[in-house]
Amino acid sequence: MTALIKVDGRHANWAHPLGVMVFLFTAVIGTTIAAHDYLVTHSSLYGPSSGLELGAPNLNFSPTLAYGFIIYVVLMVLCRYADCGSYIFYETAWCCNSSLIMAGIGILTHRPLLVGASIAGVCCDQLLWYIDCVGYALTGKFKIGVAKYLAWPETSWSKRYLCAHHLWFMPAALWALGWHLPAHSFLLSCLFTSVSTGLSRYVTPKTWKDVFGGHEHYMNVNAGHEFWKDAAKGTFFHSFNDSPGYIYLPFMMLVANCLLNGPPFLLISAVMATMHK
Repeated sequence: MTALIKVDGRHANWAHPLGVMVFLFTAVIGTTIAAHDYLVTHSSLYGPSSGLELGAPNLNFSPTLAYGFIIYVVLMVLCRYADCGSYIFYETAWCCNSSLIMAGIGILTHRPLLVGASIAGVCCDQLLWYIDCVGYALTGKFKIGVAKYLAWPETSWSKRYLCAHHLWFMPAALWALGWHLPAHSFLLSCLFTSVSTGLSRYVTPKTWKDVFGGHEHYMNVNAGHEFWKDAAKGTFFHSFNDSPGYIYLPFMMLVANCLLNGPPFLLISAVMATMHK
């Protein structure tokens, strides 16, 4: 690795991107955990001593699954760093990666609501991944665009082959919860995604110039700078892309939580409810 760093130069200035990644994980997950504990303590839907939702189905909390979530993120970061360079630390702060760590912590500390918020915070994106992948398999085109970056020429092997968590995370986390989403999962996820988007705008760059490869990487972490460029092109979702943060961010937070994550969350909740009748 030392020789690699000297040869290609992609790993220079790694300290700042790494520091930003650690800051975002700490701030986002720490804030969500604090809000989780407040909600559980003050809600009549949760046991005063156990912190578990009253009347919820039995949990399938496994330390193996929890450590699997966390170790997967660590391995993904290491592989992408070796493959792509230091800018990958910025990109690792996406909610889909934060949710893996947060769900792992939720299982290990016996906080089911934390796992529920992890699912709710990424449910739209990950359901759309199923549509994109099926569409590409059948027609050779990404129908939605959330997974279209896999076909970009500059997308590295580590990004292409270490993206499967978009497909297996939700089923694994729902299984851990006994196929049930705890009360307040959506509410807590709104905080999770909003903090992620808001902070990402100010601590991560929209793009990153790859000196070694000669091209510019589009990052736009947590859509903090604009609505994702390949998704819903030509629609009102892109209306405030060029607006200042105090205009764009409230718009994006409202859109992400109410219009994007809201309906899929209701759909998943309805399906889970039928499983327990």
